[in-house]
Amino acid sequence: MEKKATISLVITTILWGLGFIFVDQALSAGWQPFPLLMMRGFIGGAFMFFLSFKKKWYKNKTTLTLGITNGVLFFLGFAFQTTGQELSSIPNTAFITTLNVLFVPFISRIFLKRHIQNKIYFAGILALLGTAVLSFNESLSFHTGDILLILCALFFALQIIYNEKCGAHGDPLSITCIQLLTMGTLSLICMPIFQQTTIPSNGWESVLYLALFSSAIASLLQLYGQTHVEPSRASLILTMEAVIGTLASTIILSQPLEPSTILGGALMLSAVLIVEYKRPTFAT
Repeated sequence: MEKKATISLVITTILWGLGFIFVDQALSAGWQPFPLLMMRGFIGGAFMFFLSFKKKWYKNKTTLTLGITNGVLFFLGFAFQTTGQELSSIPNTAFITTLNVLFVPFISRIFLKRHIQNKIYFAGILALLGTAVLSFNESLSFHTGDILLILCALFFALQIIYNEKCGAHGDPLSITCIQLLTMGTLSLICMPIFQQTTIPSNGWESVLYLALFSSAIASLLQLYGQTHVEPSRASLILTMEAVIGTLASTIILSQPLEPSTILGGALMLSAVLIVEYKRPTFAT
C-alpha cells in the first residue's frame, strides 16, 4: 500500500511540476487567472463527478463539508499562485511555493499545539534568505508577484494540514470532485469582480492539461498518497515539483537559469531538507 502511495505522490509531483509550463502557456495565450481556474475547476470537477457520482456524496453532509472547505483552501492557493506566476517567473513560482512545507510546522503549532523542533527555526532563516535572493531585484525592491506566491504557500500549507482530516474520511474521489467544483464556483464569482470575463479561443490544450492532470488526477493522487505515506516523507516528495518546474522551464521553454535562481533555489531546498530530515536510528 505504501509503495503505491509513494508512486502516486511521485506522479503528482511530475504533473504539478509540468503544470507550471502549461500555466505559463495559458497566460501567454491570453487566459487570465480566474477564467483559467474556473475551467480547471469545472472541467476537472466534471471528470471527477463521472468517477464518483455513484457514491452519492451530494447527500453526505460530512463529505460536502470536507470537500468544500478543502476546495476553498485549494482555490485560494491556486488564485495567489496563478496571479503570482503572471507577475513573476516559473522558477520563482516553483521554489517559493515550497515554503508550504516550512509553514506546516508553525501552523500546526498554532492550531494543533504541535511541538516545533529547533531545526525548524534554522530552516526558516535559510528559507527567508532563499526567498530574498529569488525575489529582490537590482533596486532592492520585492516583486509583487512573489508576495502573492508567499500567500499561495500559506494556503497550500493549510490545505496540507486539512488533507489529514480529509484522508481519514476515506473517500478521496468524492472530496476531490467537491474540491474542484468549489474552486470553479469561487473562480466564476471572482471573474466579474476582478474584471476577468474573457474566455480566449487559444490555449485550450494547456487548459485541458491543467484541468485533467494538474487538478483532477494530481489532487486525487495527492490525497491518496498523503493518506498512506508518512507526512514528512510525502512533503519531501512533493517539494520536488520546484526542481521539475524549473528544469522544465529551462529545457522546454528555453528560459535562462539565472545565478540568483540557482542560489535561491538551493537555499530553499536546503531548508526543506532540514525540515524533513530525520536522524536514522540503528538497531542495537
